[in-house]
Amino acid sequence: KAGEVAGSLALISARTNTTMLGLQEGLKLAAPAARVAGFELKETALALGTLADIGLKGTLAGTALRASLAQLLSPTAKVLKQFGGRAGLNDIIKDTSGNMRPLADIMLRVADRLRLITDPAKRADALMQIFGKRAAAVGAAFDLTEIGRASGRERV
Repeated sequence: KAGEVAGSLALISARTNTTMLGLQEGLKLAAPAARVAGFELKETALALGTLADIGLKGTLAGTALRASLAQLLSPTAKVLKQFGGRAGLNDIIKDTSGNMRPLADIMLRVADRLRLITDPAKRADALMQIFGKRAAAVGAAFDLTEIGRASGRERV
């Protein structure tokens, strides 16, 4: 298992704009929250690698991903409003059995929701409300780089 994880991390660092050290720094911050949410280490590392592709690396990426997960898993009233209430948010983060969707699937669904907002100012406001100031870059990455689609295709 350890060899498989090491191989996956090496592959992610080779295919994205990060290093093993950058992944380690990001994982040290994001992995505990991701694990509690039920996400695999590999999918968390892939999200960090994709964030590195847009310039968010190491501890910055880890902090932003952790904050994003916190906003989606323990939403404020403003976040719930952006998704049309608890049921709308649950549709994005949970499957029909009530289990947490894979991280890539959540990213896809958030990106699709953001694309429905055509006014750039309103989209920026939605990003801030959903992800907060520190993690808005993660939301922008979902939208701008199609992080979810990329993550969903990768089978590392």
